[in-house]
Amino acid sequence: MKKEKITLALKRGASCVGCDIAIINLSENLLELLELADIVFAPTLIDVKYKDLKAMPEKSITIGLYHGAVRNSENEELAHIMREKCQILIAYGACAHLGGIPGLANVSDKNGIFKTVYKDTPSTENEHFITPQEEWRDNKDRKLTLPEFYDEVFALD
Repeated sequence: MKKEKITLALKRGASCVGCDIAIINLSENLLELLELADIVFAPTLIDVKYKDLKAMPEKSITIGLYHGAVRNSENEELAHIMREKCQILIAYGACAHLGGIPGLANVSDKNGIFKTVYKDTPSTENEHFITPQEEWRDNKDRKLTLPEFYDEVFALD
């Protein structure tokens, strides 16, 4: 009798994608994983959209692996959606568990980071100190919305 497969989802927050690469580096062992699990959501690995995850029934995913820290409102929203859709949600990797390398940004705040990145670096030419905005409109009044960049980086809790 063939065992029923579990479903697996992977979602990346603020990270280096190292945890996704670790799964890809399973090499031929990845085939063994695929015998046990259907990967239903993994934007780094397969062509899926956020709307696909949002449309899944609550607790329909057996195991979710969230890797990366929470740096912005998009990371936070997707972490909450993963928690809602997964029976088990695992903080996978140092960034999700403790903040990791992205967590080092907590030695500064948003303004300090933006000043360093968009003004003070020797290779930056930004006379008017233009930084990313949460909302931008073009000359035809079309709106582009970006996630809110938080003052702090958070681990998954």
